[in-house]
Amino acid sequence: MMTEETPNQFIKKPSRLQHFRRWLIAVGTGLLLLVAVLVWITPPVIEAGQVVDQFGSFRYPAGGHRLEIKKTDEGNVQITIFRRSTRYFFIPVMTKYSFRTFEAERDWFVSVDRNQRLWLFQGRWKKEWGKLRKMPSGETIPYGQGILMDGICFLPTGQLAKGTTVVMNNSDWTGCPPEFFERIPGKDQGQPVWGGEIPQFPQSPPALTKQQEKLIASLPQYSR
Repeated sequence: MMTEETPNQFIKKPSRLQHFRRWLIAVGTGLLLLVAVLVWITPPVIEAGQVVDQFGSFRYPAGGHRLEIKKTDEGNVQITIFRRSTRYFFIPVMTKYSFRTFEAERDWFVSVDRNQRLWLFQGRWKKEWGKLRKMPSGETIPYGQGILMDGICFLPTGQLAKGTTVVMNNSDWTGCPPEFFERIPGKDQGQPVWGGEIPQFPQSPPALTKQQEKLIASLPQYSR
């Protein structure tokens, strides 16, 4: 006596190997999508000495710290540094530091040197542009142009210090990226452009000594 078979009895069920292959394909596709998203949202790394004169988010050459440059609703350039450190041996922590805010009408550009120090050129404010706006600090920035460096610097005693220095006041160009230095407008004209109280520019920025680089390398959490 013949029995009637249903269509489902003729359908071969997937084997364990086929299930495993499908699982691998799904996982691989998910990983590729995740990597693509991470690449898309992760800020690009700027090279040591590279001159940046546009808005955006950028990672320092060593990849740890992050630089954010944006234009505010008030028409100012706002530069923020996010410093990365490690606590409890492995947990990364980002510390926000509002480095500088100034009028967007000014000429400006930045660069990060090989020791993760940020250099900023801030151009002159022209009086025909109108009255200076108050910055978040409550003060106005002078009409003149200037150069600042944020990071590790050396005291006259040879010891290390951390913070922001006005390069034009202390005339310490040690370790300044050549690309940044060559971009500075009016440096060849010296005092007639920059003012009589500003020291003369060097022919080229001196490099850090091996001893200085060794001292900076002793502070990996800050410099990297």
